[in-house]
Amino acid sequence: MLYLCNGEKPVDADATRSFPKNNDHSIYAITKNAACDLVMHYSFKYGFKYFILRLQNIFCYHPNPTYFIDGKKKMTGQRAIIEQAERGEDIELWGNPECKRDVVYVKDCVQIIEKALSSEAPSGFYNVGNGMPVSRLDQIKGIIEVFGDPSKSKIIINRSKPDSPNFQLDITKTVENLGFKPKYDYISFLEDLKEEMINNRFEKLWGKESDYTDGIEK
Repeated sequence: MLYLCNGEKPVDADATRSFPKNNDHSIYAITKNAACDLVMHYSFKYGFKYFILRLQNIFCYHPNPTYFIDGKKKMTGQRAIIEQAERGEDIELWGNPECKRDVVYVKDCVQIIEKALSSEAPSGFYNVGNGMPVSRLDQIKGIIEVFGDPSKSKIIINRSKPDSPNFQLDITKTVENLGFKPKYDYISFLEDLKEEMINNRFEKLWGKESDYTDGIEK
């Protein structure tokens, strides 16, 4: 759906699906669309209901703050910024600071899944969002407010660097058909994330952050 995410208008749940013809997301998008087509085929053939949830990034705490780019271990962007804020460092923001996106917490996402499982609503595509898009500038301001010290960290905007498109999903259908009520705005999400980071209540299952950060490239 990224081809629809460059404007201010949130993407409708029933927007026409497509895929990029020649980039690093092409195969990913093709296979996702194929999976949706198979679900609908079996629904029509065997008469069961389906809920296909369109997800953007879903944020949560896990002690592993890394991912791989071209085989190299890197710190995820959000966790890198959190660490900069904790150290009181200045933070560089690339591209357009006013680009907006929904920042969806996993606990709101789980609410949608739970409601879909017990719902009498019609089958179809449902967007996972919260209807509270946050600009990239406000995302960093929020991280500094919750994890750092606003008197120490300054935000340096570098518009010469690439940025990301607006990414907002229209959740009208999710709210009206499933009864979804978003609980977490951006700041309450960060506050809960911080509490989860401090407590690491699933440490026996996941381990500690230090178990994952060896060999990381800064």
